[in-house]
Amino acid sequence: MNYESLVDSEKKLRKIFHGYYELAINIHKELLHAINYLVQDKQKEFNLSYARIVELEKRSNTLEADILSETVWIIQKDQPQANHLRYLITTITSSSDLERICDYAINVINLIKRSEPDKQHLKMLFEIERLALSYFIEILQILKDKSAKQANEFAILKQKDFEKQYYLVIKKTLHSIIDDKKFDNFYNIIIAFKNIERILDHVVNITEKFVYIKNSHFYDN
Repeated sequence: MNYESLVDSEKKLRKIFHGYYELAINIHKELLHAINYLVQDKQKEFNLSYARIVELEKRSNTLEADILSETVWIIQKDQPQANHLRYLITTITSSSDLERICDYAINVINLIKRSEPDKQHLKMLFEIERLALSYFIEILQILKDKSAKQANEFAILKQKDFEKQYYLVIKKTLHSIIDDKKFDNFYNIIIAFKNIERILDHVVNITEKFVYIKNSHFYDN
C-alpha cells in the first residue's frame, strides 16, 4: 500500500464528496424556492426553478458515478486496508444516500405539478421541507467540522424531533381535507411529504457509516 498516494487520493475523493452534499443541499433549497413561487402564484419563476431542479438532479447522477469510478480506481491503485478501505466503502454507500436525497427533490416537485395542491397544503409542505433542510445542513456541518459520532448522535435527535413535527403536519393536513373530494390530489401531496421525511433517514445512514470507519463493531450493537 502506497500511503502517501492513498492519502492524496482520499483528499481528492473527499473534495468530490463534499461537493456532492453541497449539491444535495442546493437542490432542496431550490425546491423550497419552487414551492414558495407556487404559493405566490409566480408560475414563470416556478418553471425556471423546476428546470434548475431537473438540471441539479442530472448532475447528482453524474457525481455519484464519478465517486464510484474514483473509489474503484483508488482501490485498484493503492490497495487500501482496514480504516482506509472502510472509508472508501462508506463514501460509495453515502453517495448513494445523497443520490436518493436528490431524487426526493425531483419526486416532490413532480408530485406537486401533477396534483396542483391548494395553497394551504403547499404552505405545510414548505414548512416541513424547510425543517428537513435545516436539519440536513446542521448534521452535515457537524460531520464535516467535528466527529462522525457527534454527527450521528445529533442526527438521531433531530430525526426524532422531525418525526414529531411531521406527524403534526400530516394530522393538520388530514383535518383540512375531511370534506375535500379531490382525494387524488391529497394522495400526491402525502407522497410528497413522505419523500421529504426520507431525507433525514438517509442523513442518519450517512453519519452511521462514518462512525463505522473508526469503529468496525458499530453495527454489532
